[in-house]
Amino acid sequence: MTEEQAVRVYQAAVRADDSGKHPGMALLVALLMVCGMRRSEILGLAFDAVDLDAETISIFRTVVAGEKGEPILRDERAKSETSIRTISIPPEFLTLIRKHRTVINEMILAWGKGYQREPLLLFPTFGGAPLPPGVLTIRLRQLHRQAGVQGVAPTHGFRHGMASAMVASGIDIKTISERLGHSTTSFTLATYVHAVKGRDKAAADQLGKQFSAMKAAADKP
Repeated sequence: MTEEQAVRVYQAAVRADDSGKHPGMALLVALLMVCGMRRSEILGLAFDAVDLDAETISIFRTVVAGEKGEPILRDERAKSETSIRTISIPPEFLTLIRKHRTVINEMILAWGKGYQREPLLLFPTFGGAPLPPGVLTIRLRQLHRQAGVQGVAPTHGFRHGMASAMVASGIDIKTISERLGHSTTSFTLATYVHAVKGRDKAAADQLGKQFSAMKAAADKP
């Protein structure tokens, strides 16, 4: 997903938020854009994993689809996997998260005692239960259609776009790999680095500048 496409999808998510039909879609899309979480990880995100003071999100829960598509919430902390990680979020997200917590609190009051609070998910069904992964995919595809975005995977498109943008910005591959939760940097390199156009030309320009500096130094009497 290009930056321009991501902006259009985010705008569609804001409209969905404002309509009240799917509360939290704007924040969900924003997190996908900046954090590159997998579908299972964004659905498993709960407020106890968000540290507003440290400006971080810890990823250790997932929601996966069962045999009939039903949501299954998993706590992955018993496993020693690189997908379990803590990533930084921009300061601009703090206001969005606080605002969304207010929305969730209103949902709890409207639902009553039966609202599922353990864990208190950011993007649940209206009763607090995990949202089925297939439902999220459908909602994101709807946003894509409204934004005129075609041929981009609903959640992985954001993940791939974020990684490609980080590579293009010159962020080291180790940081990118850890943020994505990859087991090796070689997988990150093989999957994402090729997607950034113009990197070879940029490398040539940079090396050319270095060569010119060395040549100038060598030409001095």
